[in-house]
Amino acid sequence: QYAISPRSSFTASGSYGILRFLDDGFIDSTSEMFRGGYDYMLNAKDTIGFTYNFSRFNFGGQGSAVQNHAAQLAYGRRITGRLALQLYGGPSFSRFENPAASTKGEWDNSWSASALMRYQLANVGISLSYLHGVSGGAGVFAGSERDEVRVGADRKLARQLTGAVNFGYSHNAGLGQVQQSNAFVPSNFRFNSWYGGTTLNRTIGRRLSLFFNYALERQDIGNSVCVSAACGNTFLRHELGLGLNWSLKAE
Repeated sequence: QYAISPRSSFTASGSYGILRFLDDGFIDSTSEMFRGGYDYMLNAKDTIGFTYNFSRFNFGGQGSAVQNHAAQLAYGRRITGRLALQLYGGPSFSRFENPAASTKGEWDNSWSASALMRYQLANVGISLSYLHGVSGGAGVFAGSERDEVRVGADRKLARQLTGAVNFGYSHNAGLGQVQQSNAFVPSNFRFNSWYGGTTLNRTIGRRLSLFFNYALERQDIGNSVCVSAACGNTFLRHELGLGLNWSLKAE
């Protein structure tokens, strides 16, 4: 994030991920993501902006892939001194590639959106968010359209220690081809997941912080809405994370 002026700033982020399953019946993938945006503060309460999101998911090492481009207008408003709202929305374009099924280059038009409402007390913050967009399919689909609702809370536990908890629900509908069958998955094929987690963040010095997180996810895949080998099963996934946040200060 870079502050261009007291009222405007530019943000950019990128990531690369590898997803491999120990059990058969799931779709392995790699992912590449980029996000860039600009925001401008109109006054003490209102902010407007623009974001561009790119993601690409490659499945199974056979050339199957889906890429997504999404452009969003953004609006933020501080409703009261403690309550704030952020809204994002715009068109979304997905391109499917499956050489074995002769579907390379087909495009699908949709929409993407997100909303975040946050209420801040002296030492406690509470947030509620909604997200609609394209994801990698979590090993069940070769790409999915996801709707997600999430609630979270964070609290300052000590002078340099902050803790947070979150709980959410995600609904996924297949949008790309399933690699095993080399055919498109109808959009009525779906699966749901519930998840919860906690994060601890400790500040180390003025510009460095260390965080640890744990998450538990329950994923339900019904026989009537699924064509992969994972159909009819319920899975529990445990995730542990450790990382660093580092900020620079221009002299």
